[in-house]
Amino acid sequence: MTINVEEYQKLRTKASEIKSEIDRAQGTLATLMKSLKTEFDCDSVEEAEAALATMEKELKEAEETYESEMKKFKEKYGDLLK
Repeated sequence: MTINVEEYQKLRTKASEIKSEIDRAQGTLATLMKSLKTEFDCDSVEEAEAALATMEKELKEAEETYESEMKKFKEKYGDLLK
């Protein structure tokens, strides 16, 4: 298959655009990974997912504790709050 100069230029331009997109994506990834390390001390997405799971579990436990303690508080002092 033979391509003419115009087709070649189009392909070259498209290749250049794709390379630019790749460069931007790699820069964004590097920035996000740096933030992940700085903010959460995670070196990979897998570590971040594990940390997130731990945080979600801790949040759920804290919410349950809060609800339990609030219920006890209302039972004990609820008549004073009215």
